[in-house]
Formats: sequence, C-alpha cells, structure tokens
Amino acid sequence: MSGPHKFLRLLRQSALRAFYHNCFEVAKSAAYSSILSFFPGLALVASLLFRHNVSAVMDEIAVALDRVLPPEVYRVASLYLAAQGRRNQGLLAGAWFVAIWSASNVMLSLI
Repeated sequence: MSGPHKFLRLLRQSALRAFYHNCFEVAKSAAYSSILSFFPGLALVASLLFRHNVSAVMDEIAVALDRVLPPEVYRVASLYLAAQGRRNQGLLAGAWFVAIWSASNVMLSLI
C-alpha cells in the first residue's frame, strides 16, 4: 500500500473513531466550560489585585491579554478590567463560584 493511500485510510479511520467516540462533543463541552470560567476568574483576579493597589501588575495582565486574545474578546476583557472598582462582595463570591464550577466542568468533560 502506497504512502498517500495509507495516509487517507488512516485519516478516514481516525475521523470515524473520533465521531463514534464523541470526541467533538467532549471538545465542545471543554471549550464552553473554559470560556465560562475565564471571565469570572478574570474579574476575581482583577478585583483582588486592585484591592491591594497592584495597578502595575494589572497593566502587565492587560498587555498579555492583548497579545493572546482576539480583538473582540480583548475588548470585553478590558471592560471587565475597567469595571474593577464597582464590584461588591456578593458579585465577587458569585464570580468565584462560577469560575470554580466551570473549571471543574472542564475537568469532568475531559475525564
């Protein structure tokens, strides 16, 4: 069996097994839970850092996020960072709960 034919057979076999073993649904679930845990976690970290007047660290986080996030997502994340002074304790507790719950769902979907 020649190289291209073997490659195509293996590619077809891999795609079928990924479909039958629900790999695409697991990946979708993990991605959704990761996104859901990102913004509450970001809000929690930002509020804790601003509470302790660590604005230089927040500037570094904003620069790092600008490098790795798409422009639309970065705009939303920068709004989270800008609203740091207007959060109360109940919102922080809720953000912590949602971030931990979503992150645990990532792990559950991968198991």
